[in-house]
Amino acid sequence: MLKGNYGEALELCERSVSEASACGVGQVVNFLAHFGALSAKIIVLLHTGQFGKVLQITKAGRASPDENLSLYWLLTLREAWLRTLAFDFEGARQICQASSNARGRVSRRTVLRG
Repeated sequence: MLKGNYGEALELCERSVSEASACGVGQVVNFLAHFGALSAKIIVLLHTGQFGKVLQITKAGRASPDENLSLYWLLTLREAWLRTLAFDFEGARQICQASSNARGRVSRRTVLRG
């Protein structure tokens, strides 16, 4: 990726995301491998102007904060970053506001379950 071999880097990132997902994201090591590969993939897609694919990845990953709150937060940051790059400042603000609201809902659920 750093050498500009975006096609090769994208293939490697996709393979790494698949492998990390197959192992499960519940363990810390698997989560870090999954998120690292996903982050690299997002960066490659940004460098190649594939903003639509980045948006698909971030929206899919942010679908449920209950499944993995850490991944939700990190992909929220990525989507807000993408929207800022596209000069969609209002969209970035809305994403951040929605994630703030989700934090409150998840915190209340955790307290109620505990």
